[in-house]
Amino acid sequence: MLRQGTVQLDIVRMLGGGMVCSVRGTTIVADPARRVEGAYAAYLEFEDGIPATVAFDAHGHLDSSELTFGIGLQGCPRDRESNLVAHRQARSFATQEDEYAFKNATLLGGGRSRTGPDAPAAKHQFFGLTIVSCERGAIRQSPDVIIVYGQDAWHEEKFAPRLYTEIELDLMYRAWANDEPLEYCDGPWGKATTETGLGIIRSAAERREIHMDHQVPLPADRPLL
Repeated sequence: MLRQGTVQLDIVRMLGGGMVCSVRGTTIVADPARRVEGAYAAYLEFEDGIPATVAFDAHGHLDSSELTFGIGLQGCPRDRESNLVAHRQARSFATQEDEYAFKNATLLGGGRSRTGPDAPAAKHQFFGLTIVSCERGAIRQSPDVIIVYGQDAWHEEKFAPRLYTEIELDLMYRAWANDEPLEYCDGPWGKATTETGLGIIRSAAERREIHMDHQVPLPADRPLL
């Protein structure tokens, strides 16, 4: 909930303008070896009445790339065998420390990291399936374009894919080297996203709607990534 959920909630808050009013959610602890909230489903209501539903299952039995043109988080093709390999690998570690060491090696700069100059993003990266319903149409992502489903016609908006880690490093570098403000992920924004995730956990425990106190809006002049 507090790892992958933060990414998903950040996406939804950006699309909804930032100001979540309340959340109602349920979390699941289903893996005996990992006693954390490994799956959740939640309903978010923004202050202007916009609704959003989010769901995530970290147990990974169904790879969401099956719903997203076969493309996963790194913008690379995925298949069913790669998902099964990940499950076999998770069961192969002798200790938790071995598993942690392997996962740390896959992070940016680690020995197993897949990012870098030799691994450009071939396609747009998918964090599951995202559909945005608007007043006069709907929007969804494809491997190469954003598809806009209008009332009278559909059209596509094309732009070059970039690895999310590349974008994050650019933001951090400009903030550190040039003293530029963090455009997308400053402290108050991160606090608001964390509050939303903690609100879902609290809602699950207390079985009630939880209202937010620390939300901040997405500035009107801040372009979406």
